[in-house]
Amino acid sequence: MRLPSRLPSGSLILLLALSTAANLSTAVDASAQEKTEAATRQYNAAVGLHNSEAFDLAAKEWYKFTQDHATDPRVARAYHYLGACYSNQGQFDNAVKTYNVVLTKYPDFELMEETLLNLGLSQYNLAQQGDAKVFDDAAKTFNSLATKYPKGKHVAEAVFYEGESLYNRGKKK
Repeated sequence: MRLPSRLPSGSLILLLALSTAANLSTAVDASAQEKTEAATRQYNAAVGLHNSEAFDLAAKEWYKFTQDHATDPRVARAYHYLGACYSNQGQFDNAVKTYNVVLTKYPDFELMEETLLNLGLSQYNLAQQGDAKVFDDAAKTFNSLATKYPKGKHVAEAVFYEGESLYNRGKKK
């Protein structure tokens, strides 16, 4: 079979468009892969610092991850662990704000029971530092955990702290 010595002008344009699209697709794929690898390196660095209990440094890495990789599927975990870093440093107000991000932005997060427990404990500790009204928030959070996860592994602790929170607000039953 013999190829024509000259392609029709429309064919040449189509051939150029397909070639350009293939090159662009390859460049986009490479860029996406580099971004994923960068996210994984940063995530792993945060995990290592967290596991080493270097909570101040881990908090910086978790926060940076949430900002640099906001669409990464691990971002809800990053917020969760950022809240844990704040709690471990006694920064309960920052922990409460961070756990609330998880509640509002990631309602189907797989560690939501733990997030609710940690939020409630952070609220409880914040209330003990002098803002007694926050005991009401803690009681609601612990009640929410017990209601949403009635067979969960943290129900007993949630019910206990709900009672403690209510007691501290003078709401003795």
